Amino acid sequence: MKTFRTIVALFIIAAMFPLICQAQTIVNGSFETPNYGWTFSGTAGISGSSFYDAFITSGAPEVPDGNHVAYLGNGGSLEQTVYLTPASEAILTFQATQSAINGSAVQYLTVIVDNGQQLFHLASPEGKAYPTNWIIPPFGYYEIYSIKLAPVTYAGYHPIKILSGYYNTAVLIDTVSITTTSSHAYGLWDQQLNNGTWRSDQPSSTTPISFGPCIYTGSSGLDQPDQIVSGGATPNGTPPVGKSSPCYGVPGGPAYPPLVTKNANWYSSPGYTAGSPHWLVNVNSEFLDFPECGSGPGVQSLPIVTPGNTGIAVSINRVTTQSDPKIGNYNVVSLITGIGNNKPIPTYCIPYIGFGANSAHGNAKAIAIMDTSVNYRPHLKFSASIFDFDKSSLAASWVYISISGWSDNIKRMIGLQLGNNKLRYDFMPKLWWNWNFKNSFYYPGGVISFWRAYPEAGQGQDQTSVNETCPGTITPSNPINSGLSFTATYLGNNANPVSYDIDLYGLISCFARKQAWGLNSIGSLPNPITVSGVEWSLEMTRQDSAPNMGGWMTIWNPRVE
Repeated sequence: MKTFRTIVALFIIAAMFPLICQAQTIVNGSFETPNYGWTFSGTAGISGSSFYDAFITSGAPEVPDGNHVAYLGNGGSLEQTVYLTPASEAILTFQATQSAINGSAVQYLTVIVDNGQQLFHLASPEGKAYPTNWIIPPFGYYEIYSIKLAPVTYAGYHPIKILSGYYNTAVLIDTVSITTTSSHAYGLWDQQLNNGTWRSDQPSSTTPISFGPCIYTGSSGLDQPDQIVSGGATPNGTPPVGKSSPCYGVPGGPAYPPLVTKNANWYSSPGYTAGSPHWLVNVNSEFLDFPECGSGPGVQSLPIVTPGNTGIAVSINRVTTQSDPKIGNYNVVSLITGIGNNKPIPTYCIPYIGFGANSAHGNAKAIAIMDTSVNYRPHLKFSASIFDFDKSSLAASWVYISISGWSDNIKRMIGLQLGNNKLRYDFMPKLWWNWNFKNSFYYPGGVISFWRAYPEAGQGQDQTSVNETCPGTITPSNPINSGLSFTATYLGNNANPVSYDIDLYGLISCFARKQAWGLNSIGSLPNPITVSGVEWSLEMTRQDSAPNMGGWMTIWNPRVE
């Protein structure tokens, strides 16, 4: 009998143990398992097959993770009990968008812990802190929100509730997670590229697409309030002088150029399945002011080809120390723009190919989370190499970092020029990124700051790099005067790889001090700072005398640590 009792006790403890462990963090955060982990009240639930579920999610953007989302409306709420301690430094993260069921009517959200309303610390376009108890998610795309929870008074289980406003419409929510200093909920979904599944930045296999809002500023972009105008994509970041709107297809704006198409091509790797995690690949052609090119935005999501053929290609391959001793034993992403690749667009327009991860499209979580107290200090690390097929071409490799947490729901972005590139960029604090094709990677665009990563050998002293302007490493005791730390294993040239170690807090805080995006201090950043996207890209331009152009960029060992 004693043995039987012992077995029963052990069985009960074993059965309870997974629940105890799971209760210390959010479970079923993507709502893929109905009736598990969550308590719903009022007009709230998980999208499913019922008529009401189909109605409330009709016209909604692509689900960030899996195939289901939660919905809240008219005072509805969802709740889960989570184990927290006074020293948890817990950050709640989730993604949300407005439902389209009631026209332009908006719904609000707030977060409650132990019956106490929590405070979002957003940043405003004017460069000021924007504390608020309620947020208004955007229409047409999921934005990610991070809120630092007020310290609890005791170690134990605490109810966390997300509550909607009392309006006759709804919001959709996905990928709810808790990040603590000891248990991170961020990172790249496939850091070693072992799975390697990728797909187009478009949401489905259909070819028609639509344009989202046109985002532009009224002047140079440095001192005027931001404006959003409905219409098509913008021809460039700054509106042309004398034009009331730079947006295509709207009153006062330019007409669509002949070579701008409203169709997109969808593509994926063989292993991709709908709703599963994936990397994103986007291929565009930007236009220059050449007669054969027209002017304005290019074609979104051009088709790709099999590597080795003429065109733009992507592949993921395994290399070894025997096949490539400079890289070693890694899975490697190759981005290729082949000779004469840009047909039917003339080859002296600009082809662009990008590969990356996005919290709202396949990564299913934030890339990185930081707070301005520097309790979280993630680093983005990777290796890359770039090859220029045609020495008269201008090959540029980039890493783009997207930052969420702004009161206007428009991302701020960093563009870092990598490697030994011929394109020359000094610091450009505020430009507009307007590939605002609805449901694409960049919808609805963003505000971007460009900078080169580090000086190039033999280029003289007339350049400014992040390493020169933001030297040093990050330390919790002195975050204000610290900067960005890059570790270069190789000096990039046309063959050798470069390894990067980017202190994300050092990078973003330094950019804020340098008046990027219209900010002027670390205190004007969102808190927490949420990196919601990262993309590596290859871009080609060329001299007029070059008959062809092409480039090859490789990336391996991408990770967030």
